[in-house]
Amino acid sequence: MQPRLVLVVAAAAAAAGLAAAAHADRGWAPPYGGHPGPVDVAAGSVAGGIGWTRSRCEGAVLWLPGERQRWLFRVPGPCPATSTGRGVSAVAVSGRRVVFLSYVGGNTREWRLWTATPTAKRPRLLRTGSADADAPPPILLGNAGEEGIPWSVGRDVFVLAGDGHRALTWHAPADIVSLDEHSGLVAATLADGTVQLVPVQPSKAALLSYAQPGARAAQAISGGVVIEAADGIHLRKGSRALRFDVPAGARLLGYSDGWLVYATGRAIHVYSYQRTQDILARTVRSGPVTADADRGGIGWTNGGTLCWSIFSYLRGTPLPFSAACDR
Repeated sequence: MQPRLVLVVAAAAAAAGLAAAAHADRGWAPPYGGHPGPVDVAAGSVAGGIGWTRSRCEGAVLWLPGERQRWLFRVPGPCPATSTGRGVSAVAVSGRRVVFLSYVGGNTREWRLWTATPTAKRPRLLRTGSADADAPPPILLGNAGEEGIPWSVGRDVFVLAGDGHRALTWHAPADIVSLDEHSGLVAATLADGTVQLVPVQPSKAALLSYAQPGARAAQAISGGVVIEAADGIHLRKGSRALRFDVPAGARLLGYSDGWLVYATGRAIHVYSYQRTQDILARTVRSGPVTADADRGGIGWTNGGTLCWSIFSYLRGTPLPFSAACDR
């Protein structure tokens, strides 16, 4: 009887573990409607853009899932409907500071960069610009990290620290495709096919440059960089250069401790080239995936829900669905 009891207890524990993992994801749906939009995560903080509704202006949310705290920030009204719409195209978070890029207009769109914190909830305007409705935004907001939030106008790059001071000003040698702050470095992906790693604190490191034809996005890592390019996702570290064995068109969401997080179609995967593992971590109701990942976890949207999971659950038993994030 005793061995059977052990087996029953072990099976029950395993089932309980799977059930706990299945409900480990946390989800939140914006009140008054307005689907969550772009997502950024940094050190356990999650930011999501909040869409415009007829009763509420567009804005952003700052969510600390581990502390069960959340703050909503909306642009000052009035905010009437416009012919080509209004909303939030990008969002970034560092500590308890959120920056988001909103747009509004008709044939000409007005772009506005805002920042807010829990102690200064009314969004403060950082920069404005205008462009044709079908033209790229005149302001670029990148993915943020623990050292700050990168953004640019033209070739001028700035980093806003979590406490609100300007931590970096840098002029890029070519047009900028994307920005990402990680490990104290800003990875600036340039239109000439190079990725430049710029230290947020210049006295601590030297500027590094990597040539990668077709580069679209990048993330600095310890001793190197991970680059999303037209032909795939690449790791460049010291003398090592390899292309990850992931599907064509995969989008880089994050890289930490040897694990790549990427999206393709409606799926989010975690991949380790060292372990030759590719795990389907989550799927979303409709694509493409809107998500961001760092060493703490991943934030993503699924329908009208903003979701969060810690990284260890992404690498565990594949659980592509969660009741908390499937509303």
